[in-house]
Amino acid sequence: MQSAITTLSRPRRPVSVAVRPAPARRSRETLPDLVMLAVLPGDASRVGDTLPSCVVRDTSGDGQDAFVEHLRLRGREGLAALPGLSNREPTRLRDAVRIAMGAGASAVDVVLVKVPGLRPWDLAADDVVHSVTPILSTMVGAVIVFPDLTGPPDVGHVVDEGDEARVERVRQVVKAYGSHLTEAYQVAFLDCPPLSGDRVRDLLYAAANSDCALFRWRGSVRSMARHGWRSAAALAGGVVASSAGNVLAPVSGVTVPLEGGRSVSTGRREALAVGPAGQDIHREEDDYIIDVEARGDDTAAILSDSLMRAPMGLWTIPATRMAKVIHYRVMQTASRFVFEQADLPRAVALSTAIQNALAPFADAGLLAGPEGQGRPVVKGSVVRDRSAPGLRLDLAAQLRPWAHSVSVQVSLRPGGVPQVVERA
Repeated sequence: MQSAITTLSRPRRPVSVAVRPAPARRSRETLPDLVMLAVLPGDASRVGDTLPSCVVRDTSGDGQDAFVEHLRLRGREGLAALPGLSNREPTRLRDAVRIAMGAGASAVDVVLVKVPGLRPWDLAADDVVHSVTPILSTMVGAVIVFPDLTGPPDVGHVVDEGDEARVERVRQVVKAYGSHLTEAYQVAFLDCPPLSGDRVRDLLYAAANSDCALFRWRGSVRSMARHGWRSAAALAGGVVASSAGNVLAPVSGVTVPLEGGRSVSTGRREALAVGPAGQDIHREEDDYIIDVEARGDDTAAILSDSLMRAPMGLWTIPATRMAKVIHYRVMQTASRFVFEQADLPRAVALSTAIQNALAPFADAGLLAGPEGQGRPVVKGSVVRDRSAPGLRLDLAAQLRPWAHSVSVQVSLRPGGVPQVVERA
């Protein structure tokens, strides 16, 4: 089995890039493609007690009120042990993992944060963020899904939160996890909460300029009744995970089976309906939200793939993940030079090392010069500061075939860690 760093760094067909393989690792040490994050009450039973072979990490013995279970599920045998809608605090987690595996994911990492007094949709609470980000930060390149972001599921007696509370929850999650997504080269797939038409723009402002994608369902009345309560983001995450680390795999236009859902009796009125009211009215803000169409034959099609990354509407999911691979390779290579002297020969060696690290992508036509031609421009230089000497790296390139500019400026101080000064 290859390490996830290798699969993160190596595109697969239709582009073939030769990279020296990494040694095989034990399954628990490989990095995940898809991570589900869920919040449960602190007195919830430990899932690891039922699925001990799936436990990657359990912090319940650390003496803290808040603790984390990190599980890795391969196959569906352990799904019944996950918390779901039948629990005291209903969560979409079990269904989200099921729908992701139905979309092709062979493995899903589940991070359960258990905090007394919190509900599954309190994802941006300080105790949750502080408990989970050290674990998420190790999952380089993963897609993060928050199945309960849309709030209380429509089961039993549910109090309507209102549009303002739903938008504010998205804003808080983006603010709480945004910097961690950047630092760990990750993207987040978020479900759009149900909103009235004039509040969708507020949602876009809440998620703007982040490494997040917004997903929502569309379809006939019957399809929406069966699947509209589920996590469309989890389905899209399953599509990404099904490509086994290939960041170039398409997302838009992919059709996958849509298993499960609510049982809905179809009457004449529902059979004749074409879809929810207002579904076909196109608004400008709709261009930034990814529609997942639930079809009558219990399949789902992802209709677009744009992220909220600036400039909004132009960055696709594959392009964003590819840019993160480039940044990752630059930082990993630069980290080898932090103990080197700050002189011109080391600056030249740094520049050469970065050029070699990016050569497979340039050879494959994925990375060109800043004007779209030739090789990426890489320049190493010396920071001539007597109090804090160091090296500096400047990278200017264009990501193809999307024609996106990639600009990275990295500062290296002796004995420190590489610091990104500028990133685009």
